[in-house]
Amino acid sequence: MKAKIFSQLRAGWEWFKLQAQSKNAPLAVAVWSFLNPLLIPFPAESLLAPIALANRKRALYLTALASIMTTLGAGVGYFLSAFLYDAFVAPFVGSDITNALTAFAGNVEPLALFGIVFIAALTLLPDPPFIAAAGLLHVDFILFMVAFFLGRTLRFALVVGIVVLFGKQTWNFVEYAEKHFFFFGVLFVLLLLVVLAVVI
Repeated sequence: MKAKIFSQLRAGWEWFKLQAQSKNAPLAVAVWSFLNPLLIPFPAESLLAPIALANRKRALYLTALASIMTTLGAGVGYFLSAFLYDAFVAPFVGSDITNALTAFAGNVEPLALFGIVFIAALTLLPDPPFIAAAGLLHVDFILFMVAFFLGRTLRFALVVGIVVLFGKQTWNFVEYAEKHFFFFGVLFVLLLLVVLAVVI
């Protein structure tokens, strides 16, 4: 049984290596990264990291591509959320609630909004709730995109850099972290809040 599982894992790894060398590797990373903040419940690194590890010469290019495409996906999610709310929800809840939501977002300090989006993009917490909330509240779009891009680029760079530098042993930990990404994301946010409380 163990031998069969090991054989399947090795076959999967060989498939990743072949894909990393193929012309379709950038396209696969681009599509996966774009859809990730919209539909896919697993982190984009689940595809990006093994492909980058299998072809280290293209790791930087693939990381940059993934960062750009996932940010574009988040932007689409932002506009979808805003459009769906304005078109289908706002007419039923009334202008008072809509104005209250807009005023709430307007009263929050831009730096705080930037930090929330940045942390959401940096951690392994699911993207859709944060993206939907940003669109619903009509958070400044430029601020949203910049914060998301910086947070996600930093996360991709850290994960891919560690995996590429230290090899398959680190990838085993990444796979474990992805299986428990919600727990690690919440833990990271709690630790960050503790640090901020101590510093401030």
